[in-house]
Amino acid sequence: MNPQLQQQYDALNPVYQPQEQLIQQQIASLPGQAEAQKSALEQARVNAFKTIDSNARGRGVYFSGYRPQAQGQFTGEKYLPALAGISSDQANQTSALQQALLGLRSERGQLAQGNLNDILNRQQQQKQFQQEQAQKAQIARQQQADRMALAYAGSQSTPVDPYEGFNASVRKSSTNKDTGEVTQAGTSFTGPGNQPITAFQYYTSTGTGLGGLSNFLRTDMDPTSQKAYQELQKVNQDVGRGIISQADGVKKLTDRYPWIFGG
Repeated sequence: MNPQLQQQYDALNPVYQPQEQLIQQQIASLPGQAEAQKSALEQARVNAFKTIDSNARGRGVYFSGYRPQAQGQFTGEKYLPALAGISSDQANQTSALQQALLGLRSERGQLAQGNLNDILNRQQQQKQFQQEQAQKAQIARQQQADRMALAYAGSQSTPVDPYEGFNASVRKSSTNKDTGEVTQAGTSFTGPGNQPITAFQYYTSTGTGLGGLSNFLRTDMDPTSQKAYQELQKVNQDVGRGIISQADGVKKLTDRYPWIFGG
C-alpha cells in the first residue's frame, strides 16, 4: 500500500478499528466456547453412563451385554453427533467472522481509495487552475509588451513597461451639490484602452495574483471589499485543508462578487 493510501486508510481507524477488534475478539473466543461445550458434553456422557450402570444393577443385568450396548448406543446416537456438531459450529462461526472481517477491511480500503482520489482530483484541479491563471497573466503581459514594443519601435533606449495600460484609480466619496447624490469611495480598475476590468483581472494581469487582490480587499474601505476579503480568506483556508480546489473557490467567489472576481 502506497504511503498516501496508507494515510487515508489509517485515518479511518476511529470508525473501523473498533469493529475489527470486536470481530477478532469473537474469533479468539470461539475455541474457549467450544471447549466449554465439549466439557459439558463429556460430563453429560459420564452422567449417562452412570445412569446406565445404575439401571443395569437395578435390573440385575450389570454383567450382561445390556450395559455396553446401551453405552455404545448413547455414544453413537448422541455423544459423537453432538461432539461433531460443536466442531462444525466452531468452524462455521470462525469462517463467517473471518469473511465479515475481510469484508470490513475491503470496505475500508475502498473508502480510503475514494477519499484519496477526491484529494488527488482537488489537487489536480487546483494545479490546473493555477497554471491557467499563470498562462492568462503571461498572455496578458505579453500582449501588452507587444503593443508597447510596436508603439516604441525604433526607440531602443526606451524601456517598455509590460504593465502599462493597467490602472487602479482611487475615488473619494463625494456629494453632488445639485442633486444630493452621494458617490461612495472606491477603486476603479482599467486595462489597455481604458477598458473597465475587475480587480481580479487587474491583479492577475499585473503579476501579483490573488495575493495582491487579497491585500487590496483587506485595505479597501468599501464594506463589500471587507466581506469579500473575509470570504477569500475562508476559501484559502479550505483550499489549504484540501476541502475544495482553488478553481472551485474562485468560482464560488465569482458567483457572489462578479464585479470583483469576474474575468
